[in-house]
Amino acid sequence: MKSLLLLALSVSFFLVSSPLLAGSGSSSSNSSGSTSVDSTLNQYVYDLYTMDSGTNIDYTLDGSSSNIIIDGTSIRVGVSAWSDTSNISTDGIRNDDNEVVHYDSLDAYQHFNDYGFGLVNSNGNDSHTLDNFSGGEDFDMVLFSFSEAVTLTGASFTYLDSSASSKQISVVGLSDISLFENHASNEFGWADVASSDGLVLSDGHFNISSNGNYWSTSGYTSEFSDLSAAKYWLVGAYNVYFDDSSSSYSNTGFKLASLNLTTNGTEINQPPTEVSEPAPVALMLIGLGLLVLRRKRIF
Repeated sequence: MKSLLLLALSVSFFLVSSPLLAGSGSSSSNSSGSTSVDSTLNQYVYDLYTMDSGTNIDYTLDGSSSNIIIDGTSIRVGVSAWSDTSNISTDGIRNDDNEVVHYDSLDAYQHFNDYGFGLVNSNGNDSHTLDNFSGGEDFDMVLFSFSEAVTLTGASFTYLDSSASSKQISVVGLSDISLFENHASNEFGWADVASSDGLVLSDGHFNISSNGNYWSTSGYTSEFSDLSAAKYWLVGAYNVYFDDSSSSYSNTGFKLASLNLTTNGTEINQPPTEVSEPAPVALMLIGLGLLVLRRKRIF
């Protein structure tokens, strides 16, 4: 009888504690009744030109309405070109070096088997690059409008013309683009963008390096660090208006080929693992064991 009792108790314990019958799991549940699992950052590359479809750009300020989808994901991006140039004005005033004006498109230039993008503005001594030439009167920048917040982590280029040893590219994350959207009726300069309260979310100034492979978009690259996420990003030649630590620079011009970016990892909410009631068979065996023990004591 003692053996039968021990057997019943052992089997019942197994059935109650077994994950298959009682349920188990090592993740903790939050107050909403779901289990949080941290996912890693998602990394993407936005190529401004692809061999399959050519120019991979949709010129719009509204990223959510763009036809460009990055790496087959739901991230969309719109592109617009901007420069403060002395020979163009939207208000009828010529030689206004401080006014940032909108250009209809970037210019694609083939370099061996790949393409990079620059900007030809109205300054006579300008080049076909995104540059800060013209003695401080002209800073070319591209505005990327994403459908969601991203963090830029690097870029590649097909061409570089620079006498600078540092700070060759400026990267600026913005909270909104109302200045750019209203540029036709309300002129502004790069100083207005830099000084507007809460507009600049993140900014950095980085070097461009060569890896010796001048026949591809990875011939020149730049790695960005310590930037936070934003939906809107200005990328262009080093711009002193966004750098409080400097008021001078050396000329830099480049043709932009691609951007590296990440999206923030989000929590994946999984249903909690329910703990079931003790199995009926286990309860029956426990009852049987207690009954046998009671009868043994009576007799």
